[in-house]
Parts: sequence; structure tokens; C-alpha cells
Amino acid sequence: MKRAARSLVCLAAVGGLALLAVVAHVRIAGAAPPSAPPSAPATEVAAAEADAARSSSPAAAQAPLLAIRARAIYPVTTAVPGPVEPGIMLLRGGKVVAVGSDLAIPADARVVDLSDQVVVPGFVSAGGIERPHGGAESVSAAYRAVDAFDPYADTRLSLSRGVLTTYLSPGGHRLVSGVGAVVKLAGPRDQRVLLAAADLNVNLDAFDPPPLFKPPFYASSDVAIEPAIVQRPTSRLGQLLELRERLMAAREIAIGGTRPSGAPFDAHQAALADAWRQRLPLRIQARRASDIEDAVAFVKEFGAAAADGPAGAYLVALSEGERVAEAVWQSGLPVVVRVESSFRSPGANAGPDPDALVPRLSTAGRLAADGAAARLALAAAEGDNAQDLRFAAILAIRGGLAPETALAAITRVPAEILGVGERVGSLASGRDADFLVLSDRPFEIGATVLSAYVAGQRVYEAPPAPTTQPASRAARIEPPPTTVIKAGRIWLGDEVLADGQVLLESGKIAAVGHRVPVPPGARIIDAGRDAFVVPGFIDAHGFLGLAGDQTAASAELPIARTVAVADRPMLRVAQAGVTTVLLAPYRVAGNGGRVAAIKTYGLDRDELVSRDVAAVKYSLRGKDPVTEVESIKRLVEAARRYDEQWKKYDEDLAKWKAGEKPATPARAESEEKKEVRVDPITGTWEITLSGEPLPEPVKVTAKLRLTGDAIEGRMTDPASGEEVPLTGTLSGQDVRLEVDVDTPIGKPVITARLEREDYMKGAVTIANFSIDLEAIRVDKGAVEFKVTRRRGKTKDGRPEPPKVDEALEPLRAVLGGRAVIVVEADGALAVNLALKTLTDELKLPVVLLAPDGLSDFVEIIRPRSQGVAVAVGPDLVRPRGGVLYHAAVDYARQGIRIGLQSAAEDAARNLPLMGLYAAQSGLGGDGALRALTIDAARMYKLDDRLGAIAPGKDADLLIFTGHPFDAASRLERVIVGGREVPRDPL
Repeated sequence: MKRAARSLVCLAAVGGLALLAVVAHVRIAGAAPPSAPPSAPATEVAAAEADAARSSSPAAAQAPLLAIRARAIYPVTTAVPGPVEPGIMLLRGGKVVAVGSDLAIPADARVVDLSDQVVVPGFVSAGGIERPHGGAESVSAAYRAVDAFDPYADTRLSLSRGVLTTYLSPGGHRLVSGVGAVVKLAGPRDQRVLLAAADLNVNLDAFDPPPLFKPPFYASSDVAIEPAIVQRPTSRLGQLLELRERLMAAREIAIGGTRPSGAPFDAHQAALADAWRQRLPLRIQARRASDIEDAVAFVKEFGAAAADGPAGAYLVALSEGERVAEAVWQSGLPVVVRVESSFRSPGANAGPDPDALVPRLSTAGRLAADGAAARLALAAAEGDNAQDLRFAAILAIRGGLAPETALAAITRVPAEILGVGERVGSLASGRDADFLVLSDRPFEIGATVLSAYVAGQRVYEAPPAPTTQPASRAARIEPPPTTVIKAGRIWLGDEVLADGQVLLESGKIAAVGHRVPVPPGARIIDAGRDAFVVPGFIDAHGFLGLAGDQTAASAELPIARTVAVADRPMLRVAQAGVTTVLLAPYRVAGNGGRVAAIKTYGLDRDELVSRDVAAVKYSLRGKDPVTEVESIKRLVEAARRYDEQWKKYDEDLAKWKAGEKPATPARAESEEKKEVRVDPITGTWEITLSGEPLPEPVKVTAKLRLTGDAIEGRMTDPASGEEVPLTGTLSGQDVRLEVDVDTPIGKPVITARLEREDYMKGAVTIANFSIDLEAIRVDKGAVEFKVTRRRGKTKDGRPEPPKVDEALEPLRAVLGGRAVIVVEADGALAVNLALKTLTDELKLPVVLLAPDGLSDFVEIIRPRSQGVAVAVGPDLVRPRGGVLYHAAVDYARQGIRIGLQSAAEDAARNLPLMGLYAAQSGLGGDGALRALTIDAARMYKLDDRLGAIAPGKDADLLIFTGHPFDAASRLERVIVGGREVPRDPL
């Protein structure tokens, strides 16, 4: 026996190594380089490069070329305010070279593919970040906001919201609070300041500055303490008067070069004079309608009286601008409208005060409608340094502002107002390559900033969206990306959702609806209004991954283990839209073979195997149906008894955990029994093992004893006398014995048939390999051997589980409603007998592999349509009476659930075409869609995971340009387990 056991182990090792060799040989083909878009004349790119070179350094002009390809690029120039779709942007040395949809990409350019993302210019905040000073002077022009700029500050919050350039304000708390600046929030620190002195900051409605008090130095009793000086403005009447007087005094100093004789030195007045010489623009913040009108009048009057003064002005805030929109428009002044409506909290109560400022969302829209759109910028509320400009623009759009105008109002227009329009705010040739990569179009409510670039260098990247994948697995395998798919139509399984969205998280569908949650950092696929999203297609019976191996498989063989990696054939099938295959063996042994549900794409076995036992396959072809069906029945009955043992164990275990003592029959832990019974099995058998890889036949002796239908015995090696336990069952004439010898790929199993009295013939199998067996009973006498019973409980009283029987485990899954019986049969007798026994008598779900002469069986199947489904194929049509018979159409019309099977390996890639043919043959597009999705899932009890688009199901989706079974529809994208299948041809 030892020699035989060693032979079996060797056989198992050879088989395992062969399997590993096949798996190791398989690899996923590398992605082909992306193809270039249609080319524009190369002279266009050359001309654009020349323009960009003029605005960059010589070193930058020699930098490598970078090409950005995106779903859409918004240049936001006056010539191209809207999107370029699809878009290409060329960058060199931190500058934009060109933007277009058909630019020629030079061969030496590095290409970045952002095919699902949207590119826009970095946002420019004209509202700015406030750095208020502590000075008491009402006119405090000496304070410079740039002096408070910290280039080492953490700006990630602003970058995450897309603000790359911002105005720095010296504050809104004084009539003249100082000189503002314009800076970048990222990039080389020595290059962040764009304008150190951008404008003179004027704030109307900044009343009642603190009195100026200057104590005497040194204090003494003979020096009087002068009272504090009250500053203007103390009312609306005095604010412009004070501003006018101080500006004219500054003009005199600027023109004359010295302060008035006898006047003390005033640092702020000197700074005001310096601002006059530089002709810094006036930035006038005004909220109330009266202040806005006064500001407009002041700028008009002062500009006419002092042409050598400030080079223009612009208005900021305009809370009540809607009331004076016409005056603002006629003034021609640029405006920065603050969107002050509270959205993070309810905000302050306005109360009954008729003068209370109540912000309106319609202000920006009204001003734009009255002609100010070309010079209108948007800003957040004063003091809101978080600067959520995109959301402020969304609120303005709700108030009536056009989206195109809103985008310009947070990019190009504020840059132009602040005097940096030649550097930032748009994506035109020669501009700084400061841009954002968004997950969706700029004002889609779920869009987020995925990354930000300054001078062509990434300065921010959003953290990955949260995942529910276990940390231990996430450490080994990168989780599938969190994704939102948007489409005009989504086929849920039984109905169509129009204008819908699907959220995918950790390889599962997390939400479905018209507007699903969009986690920050999620990838967004906007498939378009005409797109049609459906569940991944299911091959109801195929051989993908077997590589032509037609060895008869037994029920013990875990066929799912043949799948380890998504190889080239699997990728071909996945790219065609077939995301799940019911993988079955070509041929099965007498006790059946396992059928597994496998995915066609994934990174490891965990992702590839949906269910290791989805069905048990039996074949009646070429066999006596009466004998075979009876054998299947006995296996099912044995599985029921086996299942009852496990149910009893589960019950006892639950009682033990609850502190109850399970009822167990009184039995000694170990006892010796002698049984005497003469029957077809009990006795001594001489067994001959032969066939490769054994070099010569090996003879062993076995003693067997039959109790009921259970067989127990010992196999003895005559050379060593060592005994090896045997256990098994007798089902009719079929004998099944398991040899209790552990090997790396399972235990050897003897399957034999009693062909006549005292003679059986069969094989010993392990994994996919077998050797021949012949056995002759040489002694019918009762056998005696020591039987050591398994302990029923451990020392602490915990029940021990029954011994696992790998041959019956698949049927246990069937009995538990987790799998079905697959029957391969020919002829009305075999089909009728199989369904009568399995469906009517045993109440088991059956999938019938479409037999020849399928039309003859409709009447047999139809009465059992609740428990029987048919896998139609591989031939969809057969001649009958001089015409073609369409089995799928006939069965579907009779109310019988059908799926489509390829009965092939990577030829399963043509299954969608079979569905298209069935649709045009009378099944209809919806019928074909059901057969490849929800009906195929239901017939295999997989509808808890597959076949429909619903929360909790696997994220297997196909994106078509139209209904999948319309003639002109094309499959655009395939997603399996939340991962997109590479689209490059194999």
C-alpha cells in the first residue's frame, strides 16, 4: 500500500506542477500605446510654440513637451469660452503652448491621458484672503498685504477647492486699509508673488474708526495730555469727503515731491502719495445701493479731475447691486460680486430691520443681464478664507447667471481685473500652465478637484476616495476605484432608469438613482445622454480557462482553482462584454462535476471567482438514463443525510455557545465492534492499480465492510503491512471510496462500478489525473478490524464537526439553495426522466443544457418552468421541417427562462453577437438582454450578486452607445468588479 500511496502522491505532485506551469505561462498582455487623435497641420503647433517661447525663458523653451488629453478642456478665452471636446493641451517649460481638439502631438511628447476628466484654468479669487492689520488709522495706506504673505503656509484647503491664485487684502475694516497684492498659492516660493502692489484698498461703510491718541513722551506734570483725535468717517456723509481730501493731499505730495511746510511726517500719507505715483487702481468695496451709487459717481468725478491719478477702479461686494444694476452697467466699471448667502449654516437672522442686508443669489445674474457679464467676477463672502469659488459660482448660476459667464467669473475675468490676465486665468498660448483636473464638468454638483498644477507641475492631488475593502487586502491589492457612472438610460434588470447614476465602491454597487452621492476624489464617467448602461453579460455554460483540457472531472475537483489570473483569452471575452462565465468541465465523472461562476477580469483569484460552486453538472449523454438518474438520486439522498449531520452539528454548536448541553447518544469514546454480514461489498478484495504514471501494475489488498449504504475498510500494503483507512458509500452498483492519505491537492478517490458479482472496475483519481483500478473479491467472509469512533466532542464539550466529504459538498450547496443541478441529456426519455426525478420528486432546481431536438421538449419543460431553465446554445438555430427553428425564441414565448451558453472557451467573446442574432430572430432586444443578464443569474441562484444593477451587487457594468441590441449600438466600456477592462486590442 505504501508504494501505491507514494505513487498517488507522485501523481498528484506531477499534476499540481503541470497546473502551476500552465498558470505561470499565462499573463495579461501589455496595453498598447494610445493612438493619437486626428492631426492638425504641424504648422499650427509650431506657431503656438513660437508664441509661447516669446513669453518664457530660453531654458523653458528647451524643456520637454507635455501633452494632456482630456474629456474636455475649457480654455476660457474670449475666443473659446466653452469646452474643447475632446481636448488636447500642449505644455512646455511651465507654459501653455496650444489647446485644441485635433492638435498634432509630436512624437517626443509625453502624453498624459485624462480621458474621463475635465481640465479648466486654475481659479482666481478676486475676493481674496484677508490679512487685516491692527492699525487704528482710518487711512492706513502704509500697510501692505504682501508683508503678511507666508509662502510656507499650508494652502491645501484652498488648492483642494481649485484656488491657485488669490488677492491678498489688508482688510475691510478701514476707509483705506492699505495696498493689496496678488499671489499664487503654490509653485516655487520665490515666484509666487505676481503683484506686490496691486491696488489701493478702499472700503465704504467702514465707519467709526477708533480715535487716535498719542500719549506724551516723556510724561510729566507740565506737559498736557491732548485728547484723542476723532477720525472720519463717522457717517456715510463723511466717507467720500475724507477719501477725496486725502487723495488730493497725496497728489500734491506726489507732484511736489515734499509734504506741506510744517506738517509732521505721516507714513500713511506718504504711502498714499507713493500709490498715486504708481497709479495703483482703486479697489472700492461697497455693499449698500447708496454706497454703490456714490462709488460710481466718485470714480467718474475723480477720474475726470485727476487724470494723473489711479489707473482705473473696480467695485467689490455689491450686496444690493441688483437695485442699481443699470448705474453699474453704465459706469463701465468691473465688478467683483460677493456671493454672501450662507450655505454652511443658516447664518444670521435678518429680523424686522428694514435696513438689514439680505443677500440675493440673483445679484450677479441681474448685473450680467444688464451688460456687465464681460467684466464681472465672483467671490466668496468677506472673511471666508476657505474660498469655495466653485460653489459660489453654482449659487450664482441658481440665481440666473449663465454657466459660461460663471466660469469666466472665477478664472479669466478676475485675473484681468487684478492685472494678471497675461499670466493666469485662461489656457491660451503663452499663459502659465496653471490648471485643474476635475472629476466632472465645472458646475456639476458632484465634481471635485482631483489634482492641481502650477507651471505644469502638480501641486495637489486629492486623496483616494474611501473604500470598504478590508485593510489586509488593500495592503496587497489596490482597491477598485470609487466611480460614479452617469448615463441617459440605465437598465436595472426589470426596468429602465432615465437620466441615472450609479455609484461603485470597493467592487460593489453602492447606490443607484437619479443623483447618487459622489464621494470626494471619486472618478466620474459621464457616458452621455444617449448611453445605455446594463449589467455585465453572463455565459450560462462555458469552458473558459480550461485550455482544451477535456479530462473527466469529478465532484471533488474544485474547478475554480484552475483560474488564477486574467489571461489573454479571458481578456478577449471581457472586452466583448461577457463578464461572468459559468465554468464547467467538458466531461464529468459519474458523481458529477462542479460548475463555478468566474469573472473574466480581476487582479487575483479572489476577484475572479464569484462562487466556487454554482452548480453540479451531470451528463446522461451516451448512457442508460434510468441507471444514471437513479445514481444521481442516490447521491442526492446521501447528500441529504450528510447535510443533516451538518445541521445537527450547527444546532449543537449553537447550544454549546449558548451554554446548553447538546443531547448526544451515550457512546464510549473508543470501542471495538465486530460485525458479520455477507453482502456485495463485505469481504477481502484484491485490487490491481495500473496505467501511467505507474511503471508497472501494483497489487494491494483491501478489507471492506458495508453497513447500510456506508462502506468502511482498510487497504493494506503487503510489503509493509501498513493500513490506510477507506470510507465511502454504495449507490446502486456505484462504489465511491476516499483513501485517507493527505496530498497537496487532495485525497485520492476510488470510483468503481460492480459490473458483476465479486468484481468491480473503475479508477483512482486525484485532481485531474487518474489510474485504472480492477478489484476481485477473494473472500466473502465477514471481516474484523478495529473501528475507532471519532470523538463527538472536544475536552471543553464543544461539538466536533462532521468529516468533510468533498464529493457531497457541491450537492449540499444545491440543497441549501446556493447552487443548481445542470443536466446534459439527449432524447425525450432522458430529459423527461431527469426532470421527473430531480424537479418533481426531489424538488431541485435544474438547468437543462439545450439538447438536440430541443423543440420536442417544450411540452416536457413548460409545466415545470418554475424549477427548470434552459441554457440555449451553442447553436441558436436548427433546421426543422425545411425551416430554421429558433430555440431561444420558442422557449421564451412559452414562458421558460433561458440563458445563452457558448459551450466554448474564448469563443465566448461572440456571445453578445449571438444575443443580437437572437434579438433579430424574434427574441427582441429586451429578451436577449434578460437572457444574458438577470435570467441567467436567476437560473444559477446568482441574482444576489449578478444580473442586475442594484445596491449590494457586483460592480459588473457595460456602457453602450445605445440599447445593446440596436443595430448601431457599440460597446464603449466594460467594468468588472469595479475595475475597467483595458480597451486596447489583443
